[in-house]
Amino acid sequence: MMTRLTQNQGAILGGGLGIFFGGWILSTALASFLAEDKDLPFTTKLWGIVGWHGADDLRVRANNTVRDVAADGKWVPNTLRSELEALYRHDCYAISFGFLIKYFCYALLLVITIRNILGDAMSEAVKGDKAIVGQLIFATIVLIVAIIAVFPRIMYDPKHSKKSDTLGKLTWMFTPLPVETDAGA
Repeated sequence: MMTRLTQNQGAILGGGLGIFFGGWILSTALASFLAEDKDLPFTTKLWGIVGWHGADDLRVRANNTVRDVAADGKWVPNTLRSELEALYRHDCYAISFGFLIKYFCYALLLVITIRNILGDAMSEAVKGDKAIVGQLIFATIVLIVAIIAVFPRIMYDPKHSKKSDTLGKLTWMFTPLPVETDAGA
């Protein structure tokens, strides 16, 4: 059931969105200003900060797999010929794929999740004992994400550890990544 926003709720939403977009613009500008290579043009810095690099790697693999590379040539991202081809072919991923994967899907899922949580909190149907199952599942997901954030090697293949025994591999997996520092500093 959708309800209309009151004037107060609309003002709060507008203020929150203003703070969000203002913070996003300010942090992006600050990151661009503090970038190590001062000679790079602003557009290159901006792409390095907010671009979708992993999605472009997926596009290259997928678009070169489905096309006849011998006849059409190699598909290269961010070139006019390749991007126009990806735009009109149904079996190729266009440049919008990266934006959809990196930004749009997460924003949409966040809005849907928050709306569902708000609806459940307002509903009389989910109270007490029934809510504990969802809360436990949510807490478990948060815990797993936090563990992976602290120990990202859990997601690696253990053969990268170069350890032969199981205990050595487990110790390697649950050791935080070393912080890289400048040797000349």
